[in-house]
Amino acid sequence: MIFVGLPLAIESQNKQMAHLFMDLCFDIIYVYAQVLGELPPNSATPQWLHTKMAQMEEEVKQQTQVNAQGQIDLQNNAQIELLEYLGLVIEDVAGKSKARQEAGGITYNLLFLVTRLFDSIYEEVMPNSATIH
Repeated sequence: MIFVGLPLAIESQNKQMAHLFMDLCFDIIYVYAQVLGELPPNSATPQWLHTKMAQMEEEVKQQTQVNAQGQIDLQNNAQIELLEYLGLVIEDVAGKSKARQEAGGITYNLLFLVTRLFDSIYEEVMPNSATIH
């Protein structure tokens, strides 16, 4: 889902931003593995991921607002440093290209959901690990 469905949603707006999304997902995976440890193999089934994404979408709608650039404004301090880094990379790649700038909002929002998803995975699979906050 992360590596197929989400990039396809971005690719319809801009292919380069879809590729950036994939690259940044690998960065997110690396950060979580380095900070919280490696997840056990097969720790989340596709059905669990689908259900969790639907739950998170509802949570995000209730807890966040969207700013003028179409990006999620956090109302808490969760993952701010990681998301600030991701936002800076997106802005850098988008540059002055209107198409990439427009795709930047959805790219950022989906990366936000990926970080929330990893928090959920770690909370359920490795409850003794801290989340990235």
